[in-house]
Amino acid sequence: MARTRDLLADNASLRARLAASVSRSDRLARSHPRWIRGGSLLEPGPEADGLRRDVRGRLIEGGLPSPARLVWAHRGTGTRCSVCGMNIPETEAEYEVRVDGAALFAHVPCFDLWQEEATALGIVPNDEDFGPGARPDMES
Repeated sequence: MARTRDLLADNASLRARLAASVSRSDRLARSHPRWIRGGSLLEPGPEADGLRRDVRGRLIEGGLPSPARLVWAHRGTGTRCSVCGMNIPETEAEYEVRVDGAALFAHVPCFDLWQEEATALGIVPNDEDFGPGARPDMES
């Protein structure tokens, strides 16, 4: 009987810790500028609008270059997204974009937003870095 009470007490303690972890995780997810529900799409709302304004401003000021038309998609590598600034986890796809000789990385929905804002501003996609040898780890 004492063993059962001990196990029940341990179980209650584990459930309380799990509930606290889930709550903390939920708060962190909701604070992320790309908070998602059921997929990797930007949810309409103030966070997405703020990111859109930030991207537009960075494009106008030159802080974010024109996106390329051709990108490489692969599993996230933990690299920081050039658009939203958050790391891209291995559980998400990331786009690798070559612009002005540099590799930039973006979440798929962040790249889409980057491309939409560049198009809205009439900025021409940057395709000069493509051709043989454009990506060092690819054979020419």
